[in-house]
Amino acid sequence: MFKSVTRACARTSLLSGAALAAVALGVPMASVALAPTAAAQAAKLPKPYVSRAIDATLMELTPAVRSQFGIKPRVNGVLVISTDPKGIAAKNKIVPGDIITDVRGKRVLKPIDVDTHVLYFLKKGDSAFQFGGNRNNARFSTAAEITLALFDAVIDLATVGSWVAYSTPSFSYATYYEEYSSVIVEEYSYSETIIEETITSESYVSEITSEESSYEETSESYEESSEEVTEESSEESSEETSEESSEEESAEDSEDSEEEADEADDADEAEDEADEGEDEADEADEPEEEEADEPEDEPEEDDSGGDEEPEL
Repeated sequence: MFKSVTRACARTSLLSGAALAAVALGVPMASVALAPTAAAQAAKLPKPYVSRAIDATLMELTPAVRSQFGIKPRVNGVLVISTDPKGIAAKNKIVPGDIITDVRGKRVLKPIDVDTHVLYFLKKGDSAFQFGGNRNNARFSTAAEITLALFDAVIDLATVGSWVAYSTPSFSYATYYEEYSSVIVEEYSYSETIIEETITSESYVSEITSEESSYEETSESYEESSEEVTEESSEESSEETSEESSEEESAEDSEDSEEEADEADDADEAEDEADEGEDEADEADEPEEEEADEPEDEPEEDDSGGDEEPEL
């Protein structure tokens, strides 16, 4: 028992001595306590990938990454860990912590997919790109203009450690960068060859072409269905318009017929009134003629034989 206590005291003394030595060297106690944890977490995370296309450091979404940053299983893509303040990502509102899910509608599952898709379209003469992704569990989309010259521009890897980085209470970008600083250089050197070989491979071209065909077929189907709906709507509206026009014409004809009938009735009434006026005029003329035809009474003659003498 005495030996066990002695050993325990010796271990405690050694730990205390190591801590005192660290303090004597000017290392904060918090750093001494947290450094092993941060280093261990960094070692569990996948190696970073520096993207030529968007000037950003990307990380694959492994189970360790999902657990570390609380990313839901249904979200797929690559995590943006840091961005060059003067690079393509920063200029086009792609920020650390974003998850890039697709480039021009093409799925992104690994960090190198971003550069592969971009270079493929650049070789075809396209320079307009649409990046889709997830930000704070919500969908986002941003456009970027990328030229072949910008893609081929060499990134100063010595500055990657000072890029604007994603930071959480349990993640230290500085520690993560230190853990993989040499790997970053190696990855950047040979990734260019992998990208060039991929975009010319039959499997990749076939896959991306089929995706484009599916997209075009979907678009054409949508347009055709829209045209059919439009034609049906036009026909229906034409039929309705024709029916309405026929009804209006019929109504107008009926009104015209009624008006003509009314006019005819008015004309008949006017003729009747005129005939009545003529009859009244004839009746008024008849008495005058009768009176004119009757002879005038002649004065009676005096039969007394002359003028009578007045009596004396």
